[in-house]
Amino acid sequence: MLTIDVDIEVATETTPVWYTRLTYSDNVLAHLYGSTETADVTIPVGSTGKKFEIHMCILALRARALYKLVLVGKSSSSDGDTKITLPDVDEMAFEAMLEFIYLSKEPNFNDGDEDIAKSVLLVADRFGCTELILYVESVLVDNFLNP
Repeated sequence: MLTIDVDIEVATETTPVWYTRLTYSDNVLAHLYGSTETADVTIPVGSTGKKFEIHMCILALRARALYKLVLVGKSSSSDGDTKITLPDVDEMAFEAMLEFIYLSKEPNFNDGDEDIAKSVLLVADRFGCTELILYVESVLVDNFLNP
C-alpha cells in the first residue's frame, strides 16, 4: 500500500507580476542615448515631427520590430538614407521607450496615469520592445487592475 501525504496552502497575498530586470553593467548604452555623433538613424515622431537620433544596432537588440521597419526604410531609399516617419506615434511614449532601451529607465506611472501607461504599452508592443511590454503590463496589473 502506498500512502501520499499532501500539504496544501492557500495564498492570500498577491505577488507582483514578474518582469525582467535590466542588468547592463555600467549602463554602456547611456553614453549613446541622444548622441548625434554616432547615431545612424533619425526618426521624426508625432504630430510635431520631433526627431530622435537612434542606433540601429541598439534597435536590433532591444526593439526588433522598429529595427525591421528601419531596415525596410533604408532598403527602399535610393540614396541609402532612412526615410521613415512616425506621425501617428505618441512622442512621450516613444521617448519613454527609448529611455528604457538606452538608460534602463523604467517609466514612472503615478496614480491616475493609466492612459499614459497604455500609450507606452502600445508603442512598446508596436516596436517589439519585449522587456518594456512586460514591465508596463506588470505596472498595469499591480496598480490599475488590483488597486
